[in-house]
Order: sequence, then structure tokens, then C-alpha cells
Amino acid sequence: MESIDHGRDHVSIEITSEFEPLVSSMKNTMETVVSGRCIGRVNEAIRKENEKTYIPDKISIGPLHHGKEALKATEDQKWRYLYALLNRKPSLEKTLHNCVQALKELEHRARLCYDENISLSSDAFIQMMLVDGGFIIELFLKNVIKGLKRRNDPIFSTPGLLFDLRNMIPGDHRIHREKFSLEGNHLLDLIRHCFLPTFPRVKVKQDGTQTGLQSAKKLKESGIRFKKAKTENLLDIKFVDGVLEIPPIQVHQYTESLLRNLIAFEQCPCDNTQHISSYVILMKSLICSEKDVKFLKRRQILCNFDASEKDVSKLFERLSKTVNLRYLKDFCFDGLCEQVNEYKRNNWPRMWRVRKKGRSQNVPKIYLIAILLLLIVTFVGTLFSILSFFLRY
Repeated sequence: MESIDHGRDHVSIEITSEFEPLVSSMKNTMETVVSGRCIGRVNEAIRKENEKTYIPDKISIGPLHHGKEALKATEDQKWRYLYALLNRKPSLEKTLHNCVQALKELEHRARLCYDENISLSSDAFIQMMLVDGGFIIELFLKNVIKGLKRRNDPIFSTPGLLFDLRNMIPGDHRIHREKFSLEGNHLLDLIRHCFLPTFPRVKVKQDGTQTGLQSAKKLKESGIRFKKAKTENLLDIKFVDGVLEIPPIQVHQYTESLLRNLIAFEQCPCDNTQHISSYVILMKSLICSEKDVKFLKRRQILCNFDASEKDVSKLFERLSKTVNLRYLKDFCFDGLCEQVNEYKRNNWPRMWRVRKKGRSQNVPKIYLIAILLLLIVTFVGTLFSILSFFLRY
């Protein structure tokens, strides 16, 4: 029996056990139809290029890598974190019962999030969700509240086990706080929200696909100026009055792994935007050689990397190969590229006049140098003639 009280109105809805199987079946069917399968393994062709990038080597979350021998070392630590989280309530057993009951109701929806059938039993699946979820929550709490940390905690005391997330996710920390309040399908989706642009996309005026620009050095030669954007949000790239403003990107040891996983996620059917894929294609078009890297580094657009200019150039080349243009349904910077190319077309006559004027101004200097050299040669020749005359007599 279920009661609903709206002020004076009192409505009773009776759900008998006779209809419970049908109601449950219809509920599951509706959830199956409307659900988006947003978690899956990376495409095999992409995964072969750098398989280590897509496989966890310390801690796994979720069923896809659950139970692997190489990851068992941290499983006990997950249980310790879950115990610390749930034991703060008066009754551990009651709290655990409530968590299991709540997850049981979500199990069907959770399984539908995966592209493949999960072979875990119902109990094993619910246990995995609770242990992994409790671990993540307790990890965030310990990271923020210093009093919860323990000296012998291997997660925080083992070098390299927990890297600094602030270095992993470049951008404005204030924007991250706002975006982390949004609902995400999973951790990678939550991180992806931190990269999304904060201002509207530039609309395309003419039909046609533009997937990139000339190299940074060539654009500079054509009159396009480059400037480090004030915002640190990675995708907030804009073009104003001949100036291409690009937020700085910190190239470090996690850059390739992070961008590769975000690109792989954007190729899933459930995702409708391809911002990171578009960003990689745009940056690859700007970086064609080590000279482009050096130029963007001088402009403080590429920063904080200990690799060589060649390595950075190769990095974006490798990343661009993971973005199969056949799957790039929507290049998010097409309007921006159109703006830049239109400015180049309109600016070219003026640039030609400036260069021509510069050449004409340089002509007299060349003549002066030639005349000066001629005078010096003539003077030296005359001097030697006079000296030879006196030495003869």
C-alpha cells in the first residue's frame, strides 16, 4: 500500500504482489530503451597503437578489469576505505544493508551502461559497485580533509600511486569546481566536463568542411598573430581582430594518456560532441614541425614540458591518428577556421603592399652598400698603385 498526501487530498495507490512481476518487467524494458550504453572497451584498432594507455596498472574501477591479478594489490585497500566510510554511522550492519538495498534497485540501470554483458552475478556486481563507489568517495574525502589521512595509508604514501589530479586536468580551478557539480556518466565523463568550452561555438557562414588550419609559422607569415589566452580552459580558443588566442596547455607525462582516453570516449555512440577530438586535429594542423613548437612555446601556449620540441610535435601527430576523420562527425572549430581563413583572404592585399613597400625601401640600402664597397676597392687599388710607384723609384 502506498499513500500520497496533497494537503487535504489523500490518495491511496495499492500495488498488489499480483502485478509486481509485470510492473518490474515494464520498468526494466523502459530503462533498456532510454538508457545510453556509455561505457565500453576502446576500439581494438585504436587500442593496439598503445594498449598500456587504456589499461589500468594500479587501481581498477568497474567490472571491465575487475579481478585481474595485476590489480589485486589495491583491492584490500578499497575494502579498508569502504569500512572507514560506512563505520562513521552508528550501526555498520544497518548502513551496509541500506547501501546494498539501494544498489540492488540500480543494478539493472547500471548494467545497461555497458556495451557488453557483464558476467558477474547479481551479488558480485552489487558488491563491486559498493566497494568501488565507497573507495572513490572516501578517497575524495581523505584528499580534502587532512584529518582523515593516516600515515601508513599506501594510497597517499606510495610515490606515484596517487598523482596530482590538478596537473592531470589543465584549466581554471574555479571552473572545475562548477563543472564537477554536474552529473556525469562516469569518472572519465566527469573529467571531460572540465574541458568543455565556456562560450558559444562560432557558427559557420558557408557550407563546407574545414578541419584545420595552416601551420603556426605560416599563419604568422600571413599576418595572423598568436596570443596566450587569459582563460585556462583548454577549448576556449577564439579569433579576434587578427589575433588567435589559445589557452596554454601543459604537456606532461599524463597528457597523452588522458587525451587518448577522452578521444576514445568521444567515439562511443552515446556521446554527441567531439570537442577533444576537434582540439587535437586543430593543434596538429598548427604544429607541423619543431619550429611550430618553438614558436608556440615562445608565445607561452605550449608550456611546462621537459620533452624536446620533436617529442611534442610527435605527440600531437600520434594523437591525431587516433581521431579517425571518418568518425569525426562534427569538427567543433569549423567556424573558427573559417574566421581565420576569411581574415587571411581579406588581409592578403594589404600584406602584399607592406612587403612590396618593404622591398622598395630596402633597394637604396643595397645600392649604398654596393657603392661603399666599390669606393673601398677603388681606394685600396689606388693606394697600392701609389705605394708601388714610390717603391720602384
